[in-house]
Amino acid sequence: MKKIKLKKVTLQKTVLFLILILGVIYFHYTWKQFKNDQADEVLQIARSIEIMLPKENLKTLKGKPSDIDTPQYKVIKNTLKAIISVNTKARFAYIYTKQNGKIYFIADSEPAESKDYSPPGQEYTEADLAYSLPFDNGKEFVTDSVTDRWGTWISVLIPIKDEVTGKTIAVFAMDFNAKAWDTILLFKIIESGALIVSLLLAFLFLFIINAKNEMLKSDNTKHRLTENELRESEKKYRTIFENIQDVFYQTDLAGIVLEISPSIKHFSEFVRDEIIGTPVHNLYYNPDDRIILLNVIMKNGELRDYELKLKTKTGTIKHVSINARLVFDANGNPNHIDGAIRDITERKHAKKKLIESEYHLRTIIEAEPECIKIVDAEGRLLLMNPAGLAIIEADSMEQVAGQEIFGLITAEYRSAFIKMHKRVIAGESVQMEFELVGLKGGHHWLETNAVPLQYHGKTVHLSHTRNITERKLAEEKLKNSEMFLKETQTIARLGTYIINIENGTWTSSDILDAILGINSNYDKSTQDWNSIVHPEWLQIILDYFRNEVIAHKCKFDKEYKIIRKNDKQERWVHALGEVLYNEKNQPIKMIGTIQDITERKRIEEELIIAKEKAEESDRLKSAFLSNMSHEIRTPMNGILGFAELLKEPSLTGEEQQEYIGIIERSGTRMLNIINDIIDISKIESGSMKILISETNINQQIEYIYTFFKPEIDAKNMQLSFKNTLPSKEALIKTDREKIYAILTNLVKNAIKFTHSGSIEFGYNLKPAKPRAAGMSGYLFEPFELEFFVKDTGTGIRQEQLEIVFERFRQGSESLTRNYEGAGLGLSISKAFVEMLGGKIWVESEIGKGSIFYFTIPYNCEQEVKEVVKITDLVRDEEKQIKSLKILIAEDDEISGKLLTQTIKKFGKEILKAKTGIGAVEICHNNPDIDLVLMDIQMPVMDGYEATKKIRKFNKDVIIIAQTAYALTGDKEKAITAGCNDYISKPVKKDELMAMLYKYFKEEEVNNYN
Repeated sequence: MKKIKLKKVTLQKTVLFLILILGVIYFHYTWKQFKNDQADEVLQIARSIEIMLPKENLKTLKGKPSDIDTPQYKVIKNTLKAIISVNTKARFAYIYTKQNGKIYFIADSEPAESKDYSPPGQEYTEADLAYSLPFDNGKEFVTDSVTDRWGTWISVLIPIKDEVTGKTIAVFAMDFNAKAWDTILLFKIIESGALIVSLLLAFLFLFIINAKNEMLKSDNTKHRLTENELRESEKKYRTIFENIQDVFYQTDLAGIVLEISPSIKHFSEFVRDEIIGTPVHNLYYNPDDRIILLNVIMKNGELRDYELKLKTKTGTIKHVSINARLVFDANGNPNHIDGAIRDITERKHAKKKLIESEYHLRTIIEAEPECIKIVDAEGRLLLMNPAGLAIIEADSMEQVAGQEIFGLITAEYRSAFIKMHKRVIAGESVQMEFELVGLKGGHHWLETNAVPLQYHGKTVHLSHTRNITERKLAEEKLKNSEMFLKETQTIARLGTYIINIENGTWTSSDILDAILGINSNYDKSTQDWNSIVHPEWLQIILDYFRNEVIAHKCKFDKEYKIIRKNDKQERWVHALGEVLYNEKNQPIKMIGTIQDITERKRIEEELIIAKEKAEESDRLKSAFLSNMSHEIRTPMNGILGFAELLKEPSLTGEEQQEYIGIIERSGTRMLNIINDIIDISKIESGSMKILISETNINQQIEYIYTFFKPEIDAKNMQLSFKNTLPSKEALIKTDREKIYAILTNLVKNAIKFTHSGSIEFGYNLKPAKPRAAGMSGYLFEPFELEFFVKDTGTGIRQEQLEIVFERFRQGSESLTRNYEGAGLGLSISKAFVEMLGGKIWVESEIGKGSIFYFTIPYNCEQEVKEVVKITDLVRDEEKQIKSLKILIAEDDEISGKLLTQTIKKFGKEILKAKTGIGAVEICHNNPDIDLVLMDIQMPVMDGYEATKKIRKFNKDVIIIAQTAYALTGDKEKAITAGCNDYISKPVKKDELMAMLYKYFKEEEVNNYN
């Protein structure tokens, strides 16, 4: 029995010993944890403040007494004062630096009149070794207790690093009273451990009571001793019960206090006897809280850490945390409530201060002119101030809240930014520069300082970001400028000089000697300096030096001319200089640079000329567009207006013919304008090609004469031409269409500006002018044809002779000019002439007329083929065209009707197709078709492709291409595709009749080519 009892006692002692050991370990762990939490909290505050410090101002301070008068020091000083005003836990905030192994103050948060004030440059002689560590390892930390002249402190040290080198240039520090610091930690330990101690004591008490009861059961003879020990135990329990800080209580279900610990007096100023037997709701600040509390206990059987307000005897409000449980009787029915009350008023006040501090911090962040942001571990944006929202071009925080920010970083920097973000989340403080693209597409260069922060229980990325776009641009410009300067100081020949005003001598660099045209032996006196200055500028420079530079003590900055000594060239220079004065305020010397700016001056003059030409070009284009609008609208007005008048039923035949003639002339005018626009467009784009073929110059001249003769006869003037070569020698190889266009434009121009007298045109064969050796194998081109168009018109003013061939030019560009036209004819003619290897010019005199000349190379062919004149063919009523089976391939209904009406008297059968495929099918099914009028532009399959397919099964049918393009080269393209001939829209009846006669005359005589 004794052995069993001994074993039980030993077990009980062992358990008690383990409980004590665990209690000590727990208290040690709790102390260390709270201490680390306290340190982390102040570190986070200090980090956040360090990020917002105006570092640009800080960089200018040297930690010397002279800093006190600078505006930068005042900004830093006011910032430190503001920091202490919103962080009441800290006593001091200051910034110090390390120079020559010693610590010096840069600025602190104390007013100047305070006895604790440390002016800039004051040595911190009592600084502990720990204050030097941030300069050595660049790390932040919280010191142990340090005693100096101001007291005993715990300091938070945050290194401030150079943005470029990463070295620590200063340290931001906040001092906390060591005693208050330890008191807070002790309070937290007591607050956290009170309940555990109470439970430990209760367990100990129960352990003791249980041991005593066991002893009573085992030995009744020791009853009295047991009672004494029990009373002693109760006394000890009572002592603990009465001295514990938390309030333990017991109430019945009606809320009447059955028991309460004496600690109620410290809590509520009521003594224990005043509370027992009274309703517990008398202690509640809000009686409704009792109802809520009771409902929770009755529902869940217990209550954990329920916070509410209680009032003391004097009415003071206290915040408490209640833990309670429902106790049941032997029958399992609710009997009473046991509970414990803990005073958390200080904690609530501390929390309130923390909230206020956070509010002040948020206010500072909101007002911060640079970006402050908080990003979670996944890169989602949690908080950003207005300055940051402006940088990323967001309209509000709601627009971007919770959005990932990595997508805003440019691809070049995105990977590095993500790595930086991960380092911050892992606990590092990181600085980085990167480029960002805003939500609206703007590019911004940013510099960010990022630190980890505990935010709502999670580690987040807190950063202070500055928009450095302007700085980056400036750096890039500076970099380019420095590079440019290094290269151009030699290239630009930028020389330097020093003039000794006292003795009248000067020295110069080798580059300046070269600019002035002197050598190293030149006598460099003031008189010789003046001899280099251009005589027209010498007095100007002397007056400027005396009256401006010396009189007003300003810098020398002047551009003037010099005459170089060696070659007597006139050169422009730009001189810069600054005069130095002695202690008597007398000028002693001037130092500066001189640069040769002759080339710049030349370029400036050329730019002025170019600017004037550009303005003239804009004016001409505006005039051209205005003229073009008039030239297009005028014939359109005639076409549409008189077409409308033709609908009048009361018109006479004579009036109808008159209106039809006006419509025809307006259409011709419109077609000429369109052709000019197409030609000048192809010339401008470089797509105009030369198509060389055999051309009879005499026939070209005769055709143009026949074409324009009726128009000139109508004006009662004389038209004549001059062919100087026989027909067999007039056949040359050139671009026939361009020769025709040049002559037509020049004759039209002559007709336009001649109102009486005569017009003559033709050509002469002349020897060519000398050419460079190596071209065609000889020095002289044998011969060239010189064409001329002579008129007795109004003539051209001398100032207009140089510009008449320019684009958009006319003799008159005003809205009141007397002549129609787009002003492109002469420009097109000049371009064509030059493409053919010739040149064009004009001779003119006002009131006497003009002569336009142009030349082309003469390449004679031996064979000449006679060409029947179109007008003669049309007028030859004796010639007859046989009856034909004709296919009209045309997708435009109006054009198809026009062709049908034109050829119906020659067609025994007329077939129609609206697509290229339809034309091929009809030809395949009708092998006896005589003629195909093939439109080039048709849907599904164009006319070129349709012609190629027809030629695969029908080689004999005559195919005439018709197109509205009317561009140079279209005819050759049509012939290549398999067409026999080509006619441009609008189709003229005379030309079409001539082609029909050519291929389908009754007689088998065909001399027409």
